[in-house]
Amino acid sequence: MTKFLHLCIRNRLLVVLFMAGIVVFGVFQYSKLPNDAFPDVSPVMVPVFAEAHGMAPEEIERLITFPIESAMNGLPGVRQVKSTSAFGMAVVYVYFKDNVDIYFARQIVAERLAAAELPDMEERPALGPISTGLGEVFMYYLTADSSVETGGKDRDVYLREVNDWIVKYQLQTVPGVTEILSMGGHVLQYQVNVNPSALNKYKLSLDDVVQAITSNNRNAGGQFLVLGSEEYLVRGIGLVESLDHLRAITVKTVDGTPVRLADVAEVKYGRETRRGVVTRNGAEEVVAGIVMKLYGQNTSEVIKRLNAKIPAVQRSLPKGIRLMPYYSQSTLVERATHPVNSAHIQLMLKPVKQWKKHRTKAKLVESINRALAGYPGVQLNFSQPIQNMFDELLSGVKTQLAIKLFGDDSNVLKAKAEEIKEVITPIRGLVDLSLEQSFGHSRRCRLWPTAKRARGTGSMFRTSSKSSNWPWAERPWTRCSSTPAASVYRCGLTNATGTIRRPSVISSSTRPADCRCRSRRSRGSEP
Repeated sequence: MTKFLHLCIRNRLLVVLFMAGIVVFGVFQYSKLPNDAFPDVSPVMVPVFAEAHGMAPEEIERLITFPIESAMNGLPGVRQVKSTSAFGMAVVYVYFKDNVDIYFARQIVAERLAAAELPDMEERPALGPISTGLGEVFMYYLTADSSVETGGKDRDVYLREVNDWIVKYQLQTVPGVTEILSMGGHVLQYQVNVNPSALNKYKLSLDDVVQAITSNNRNAGGQFLVLGSEEYLVRGIGLVESLDHLRAITVKTVDGTPVRLADVAEVKYGRETRRGVVTRNGAEEVVAGIVMKLYGQNTSEVIKRLNAKIPAVQRSLPKGIRLMPYYSQSTLVERATHPVNSAHIQLMLKPVKQWKKHRTKAKLVESINRALAGYPGVQLNFSQPIQNMFDELLSGVKTQLAIKLFGDDSNVLKAKAEEIKEVITPIRGLVDLSLEQSFGHSRRCRLWPTAKRARGTGSMFRTSSKSSNWPWAERPWTRCSSTPAASVYRCGLTNATGTIRRPSVISSSTRPADCRCRSRRSRGSEP
């Protein structure tokens, strides 16, 4: 060690340069660290999508899903295989161990998928994008002015076509982007509505029409011709580009007269059957897209490249169409990684009798907002504990009554809650009446205090007033239901003794004893 120190002292310049190099290298590596709001802890997973239009889930499971699962189970490093079979579609998820490279996993899955024994399908099963559930980093939608020329197509069809053939392909050239998912609008179709009477007239079958369209929708190469010192390429142009091209296809020849597709069918633009819709603010339908980030990429860098690409994409769009970004994960990243720049100040209110200027919550809130109006960035909120204290100060007692409605139909629950509200609103001394909707748990649970259990089903009483002579004062209890939704009313009572003088029962017809509110009067009070 002594010799090493003497060596460093004799070569001080080299030591300083070495340390400076380490510092510069550290700063450079620090600047390259991925800056994400959510660390991507997703497992190494390869999705497989298979479409079989018209097949029932049972057939999908037996003919497509099961053969693919069987082929994937023997792959090296496979930890788990999951699948979903739906109408016309199967999705298989192949999970690998964490030390397996994602690209190696996709390679061996693709090899096994090509060798799997599957029925004849219009499209072979394909691998999903190289992304995860946290890969949705950028979202946008397209809008069109009323002056946009759509070429006889519906506006939603035209916007979806622009998104699929212009926007999508340009955004996929951005480094770090793996897939663009299109949503909304209608997928364009060239629909041929065959006339059965015309087919019978010309003695044609439906297969003849399909074969004629298929064989006439392609280009053909024909070598070249040498004329003098030049070569001329020869090719046949037959690719369908418009409705007129389809209508002119010859299906059959009768005595030298061609029978064209327009003679036996109606050819027009159509829409593919869809199972969803995208709206903006619930007012108008739009076409939207989701940009999927490549697995392992830096979210902030990908979004910067996307923002730089958007102006070029906008210039390539037809006149009157605009690309409007409405979600970017960069905003979430900046807020999540930014230093804390806010503070919370909690104010404890004095008893209502000591208030000098105000007697109601509305007047107090209005006065506080007016006093804080000169300070930017200040927000005033009553949190739940403060709200409870506030109700106590207004009513004079620590009494709250909750009426719970349990059931499966939220519309029925809402209607019953409105009926209860009309009944209890005229009650004298009621301070705050609010409606809350909550969701039940997967099991039924009860939390009881250590003292004697309170009686009553389907209701919740919270009393902690010192003046209350209820047997279960300061013993709140909660009952959790397994039903999917519950509507709750909470109100504060100004009764000095903390009692409800007249017991009440409110029943619901949705389920026996589903909606019940019971109260117990204190000892010595009037019935």
